[in-house]
Amino acid sequence: MIRKITWIAVLLGLASIAGATVLGDAALALKPGEWVKITTTGFNSGSFLETETGYPITQFSDKGVWDSNSQQFLFLGCPHYRPWKFAIYSDQTNSWRSAALPSGLGIGHGYEHNTVNPAKGESYFREYDSKSVRTYNIALDQWSTTLPQIPLDVSSVAGALEYFPDRNGLV
Repeated sequence: MIRKITWIAVLLGLASIAGATVLGDAALALKPGEWVKITTTGFNSGSFLETETGYPITQFSDKGVWDSNSQQFLFLGCPHYRPWKFAIYSDQTNSWRSAALPSGLGIGHGYEHNTVNPAKGESYFREYDSKSVRTYNIALDQWSTTLPQIPLDVSSVAGALEYFPDRNGLV
């Protein structure tokens, strides 16, 4: 009887996942090695990932992060020596939106310069040629500069940033 109840609970859990979101349905239907195209609101065939001047924000930035709590994909990117754009995809609404940029953000590259801490609901970003790390509060949709600077002798134009849960810190 316990085994039967366990399987019913598992099936109900899977049923609650299936149908929950467009992305969730697509992921559940995939077999290993398969790809699927989903239609989202606001992506506009990829033109959403361009700045107002028409340059792609993926040109000199290569990493987005997934926040498992808010079910959002966050990508802060920029073309070469052009303005940045902060793009967010929401799994719940199946839509893209632009979010506010950190204040005073200059031009540059964003190679591996961002990470996420789902437990705190924060995303972190290290600006090009800077020791400063900006904190994005996902729930409040706000940036701050509350973290200490990276302890380096010199700043660097490229440098990865990762959050490690077992260390409860950035590396």
